[in-house]
Amino acid sequence: MICRFATPLQSAVYGLRVIDASTGVGIPLVECKTTQQTTYWSDSAGYVVIHEPGLDGEEMFLHLRSDGYQIKADGFGYQGTRIALKPNQTSLVQINRTQPAERVERITGIGRYRDAQLLGVKPCIDWQEPSLQIAGQDSSQGVVFGRKIYWFWWDTSILR
Repeated sequence: MICRFATPLQSAVYGLRVIDASTGVGIPLVECKTTQQTTYWSDSAGYVVIHEPGLDGEEMFLHLRSDGYQIKADGFGYQGTRIALKPNQTSLVQINRTQPAERVERITGIGRYRDAQLLGVKPCIDWQEPSLQIAGQDSSQGVVFGRKIYWFWWDTSILR
């Protein structure tokens, strides 16, 4: 038997940034799904890393969906966009907000700016991943006391 060890190739990544058309701010939690059903989600800065090494230089259609936002449909009625997969480049997509409130970012969990960091983009705030490795919380409660809001979380999940 002959055994070969595969050495991973350094392949390019492609970026997508989804922004609010009226504010120009990145939108978190936008679902981006390929035609072969691979799903990506935008991070808190609106960035998505797409890693499809076999599609260098090709075009790809991404179905986009996000509650409270309207995405323009193509001629077949599919809501999304066609992007060119150019190595180490980021495509920009603007979508229209239909709700009054602007989605700001996730406030819990790890990897809030993961995709932006993988693309070499510095988040607009001074951000470091917390060392506690808190993956998420099931429940939260905000309480107004004086002129401040105090947030309490329980059912906390950690990676350890």
